[in-house]
Amino acid sequence: MQKQIQKKLQVFVSSTYVDLIEERQKAVEAILNAGHIPAGMELFKAGKSQMETIKKWINESDVYCLILGGRYGSIEKESGFSYTQLEYEYALLQGKPVFAIVLSDSMIYQKAANDPKGNYIEEGENQSKYMQFKNQVGERIYKVVSNIEEIANCVSLQLYDILIEQSAELTGWVRGTQDVVKAIKEVDSDFHESKKGNVNQEETNPEEKIKIRIPEKIADTEHREERLKKDELKKLEEIDERISRFPQDPQLYVERAELLVSMDNGYLQKAVVDYLYAIFLDPEYSEAYYDMIQRLTKGKDYVRALRYAEEVCRIFPNDGNSYGCRAYVKCAKRLYSDSIDDCNKAIELLANRWFYNTRGRCYLGMDRLNEALEDFVTSHRLDNDYVHAVKNVKFVVGKIGILNIIDTATDLKKAGNFQKSKLYLEGAMLAEPDNEKVLQEFGGWYYDRGRFSEALEYWEKALEIKKSCRNYQLCAVAYQCLGEYANAIEDYRLALQYPDGNHKEINEQLQILTRRESKILELKSTET
Repeated sequence: MQKQIQKKLQVFVSSTYVDLIEERQKAVEAILNAGHIPAGMELFKAGKSQMETIKKWINESDVYCLILGGRYGSIEKESGFSYTQLEYEYALLQGKPVFAIVLSDSMIYQKAANDPKGNYIEEGENQSKYMQFKNQVGERIYKVVSNIEEIANCVSLQLYDILIEQSAELTGWVRGTQDVVKAIKEVDSDFHESKKGNVNQEETNPEEKIKIRIPEKIADTEHREERLKKDELKKLEEIDERISRFPQDPQLYVERAELLVSMDNGYLQKAVVDYLYAIFLDPEYSEAYYDMIQRLTKGKDYVRALRYAEEVCRIFPNDGNSYGCRAYVKCAKRLYSDSIDDCNKAIELLANRWFYNTRGRCYLGMDRLNEALEDFVTSHRLDNDYVHAVKNVKFVVGKIGILNIIDTATDLKKAGNFQKSKLYLEGAMLAEPDNEKVLQEFGGWYYDRGRFSEALEYWEKALEIKKSCRNYQLCAVAYQCLGEYANAIEDYRLALQYPDGNHKEINEQLQILTRRESKILELKSTET
């Protein structure tokens, strides 16, 4: 029987920070357990653009939830009001469904009694503003709680009522068309059903009720869990068990998110819930942001990916990965010029294979092939095991043409730009490591730099591919420069067995070396 699709709402959770950490966490857990997405400014640091960021997140949220304790909160300088009050009033102005959870006086006083620093009760000049705001909140929907356990129940009931009364007006994360709906036979199949059997939804752990976002192509997802490998299910069980023992460890949620997406991209939305909760537990957990942004981008959820990328650039402005993530999203959206700007910022902060590879993809998208090749090769230089760079190099070399790349490298070398010349030769080598012409030219680059051992190494590889007068002659020249005259004479003589090449020049070198060897033998004989 097809299950009913429930909208997944984004709920903006607003509160003062220091005094309501546990209460806010309890509200977030309730939102997640109800299958929705929490958002809140505890994820972000203050800054000049904080209010604009707040407005953006409230605009993109479906519901606004206020938790009001005994403090007024941080003051926004221009207005003189707290951010909490400004958030609340802005949500009302935008017509968002708003509900408030107000801590009872007894609960506030009990918290204050256990805190010598005075973090729980507003005092001084902001006390009157706090009372006015509290009275304003009391004029609308609110619920007074006397202990922290009541918060989860309040949140669940309020969200249920909002879904029942205003579902048609709310967007939510489910933006399904009729075609998508028809394709769905099972949208909220649970991992744990595969190990527990068909149990009633009410009998499962609340954490297991988190729904999976409907992917756009899911005609074959009726029993997705049946397609999972046993070892994947075992890993999932293990990490679920670890989370049950250490529910406040953000790394575990990221680990589960990565596992979910690696098992099946259809679990992206469930993974996003884990990423967000990890960030909620540790707002400084930048890696959780970066991984989530990349996963969303790969899942073609560019709207959310770019939104989170904008935030990390503001939160972590001195981390190259922030700009690298935003560049990655923009590149995927084919905003190539903007992406290149971000790549440049990222590279200034951190020389990273990923940034060069992303910038190379932008140049490739703009048909600036030489610049693309340079970046892909640089990316490979930074990490020889980076398979994406090698793949991209081969693609670009195929478009430019191996001979054209060799010609470019030769021209650059003649102009004295040896480093860029080598860059192009490395690209040619990555694309066609067994290309005789490339090996000859690479050996020539080292020869011109006076590095005869490296030159000989490449020329001997060319000789292995094809025995020819040209290749034997090159090896002989390298031996001659290294002072290994016997080897040079041998290779010159072998070169004469093949018709290609300048035999006259080879014979002249042979005569010089032979006379030299004869004189050395005479001297040795005389000394004896």
